[in-house]
Amino acid sequence: MTTIIFTSSFLISKIQSSIHYHRADISPLLILSIVIFGNSLSSFFSGWLLLAKYYLTDITSPLELSTWQTGNIDLVSYRNSLNIGITEEGLYLSFIFIMRLFHPPLLIPWNSITKAFVNRFDEYKISIDIPLFPNNPVVIILPTTAL
Repeated sequence: MTTIIFTSSFLISKIQSSIHYHRADISPLLILSIVIFGNSLSSFFSGWLLLAKYYLTDITSPLELSTWQTGNIDLVSYRNSLNIGITEEGLYLSFIFIMRLFHPPLLIPWNSITKAFVNRFDEYKISIDIPLFPNNPVVIILPTTAL
């Protein structure tokens, strides 16, 4: 793996030095559009929007909140962007400020969690049944250190 990384970085530097490398002027509006589009896609593919339909909350975040955590929601991996908390009512999940546009805070009640266990990578694997799709749960993987 190290060899591949070293070789690719070497080749990129040689290509850039041999060609007149010109940095394109990219509009901030284009970057903002890409970020917004990417957030909406990740929210849809991960199942966050579907979870928000049933478990949307407006409570303030819990006092003991693990911030900047990494986790997976179905097929989408969120690196250092999750806030995870535990309340008496259930599992509290939210995102850092930048990603909150299509990812509203969730409070998943304990009775909606159908299966929870620690997998072989020392992570919590949590299955949540959604009333719309009872046989197809949303799977959330969270680090054990966050809980």
